Amino acid sequence: MMGENTFTVAVTAFLQAQPNIIEAFARENEVNQDLIRYFFGICEPEDIKRIVESLSNEVIYRILDTDYKNYLEIRKMLGRSPEANNYFALKSSRYWHFVSGEKICNLIVYLVKERQ
Repeated sequence: MMGENTFTVAVTAFLQAQPNIIEAFARENEVNQDLIRYFFGICEPEDIKRIVESLSNEVIYRILDTDYKNYLEIRKMLGRSPEANNYFALKSSRYWHFVSGEKICNLIVYLVKERQ
């Protein structure tokens, strides 16, 4: 029971945190970024929309880059399995369905200009 309560408190704290705190936390190191990616994967996608839309393009890029590399590894392991055919169908990536078109376009512009 104690572990379950601790977990629930952690998820609640993440969802209620100010995006600038999450942004600063993500910039500190890769371990923190992995923790944020973990919360993105376990939280309901519509619940993290506010956080994703508030993060800088740089932080979102780093999260997306790691997630996509992981997806490619999963895809190698699963082969032609239907679960491996669509990055955006994975639970850890479904939040992209709730992110605004404007934020996605801003990220694309950032990727083209800054990350080539």
